[in-house]
Amino acid sequence: MARVIGTIGLIKAIESFQTGKGTKLATFAARCIENEIFMHLRSLKKTRKDVSLHDPIGTDKEGNEITLIDIPATEADDVGG
Repeated sequence: MARVIGTIGLIKAIESFQTGKGTKLATFAARCIENEIFMHLRSLKKTRKDVSLHDPIGTDKEGNEITLIDIPATEADDVGG
């Protein structure tokens, strides 16, 4: 995925580069690629939410809040086996 994001940054650099501004294409392209990667990482940070074992996931029959930590694990749930 990073390769695709970097390629997008490079394409934007080529399309927006202006000669005569005193900046080399390679320097300008490196900045555009970095900016594109940073923008992608910021967007990921906004869309991903940390999950806690104490986050509510529903209620039981009596209406009590249930969290992930309240659900007992079974042998089938063991990912280490």
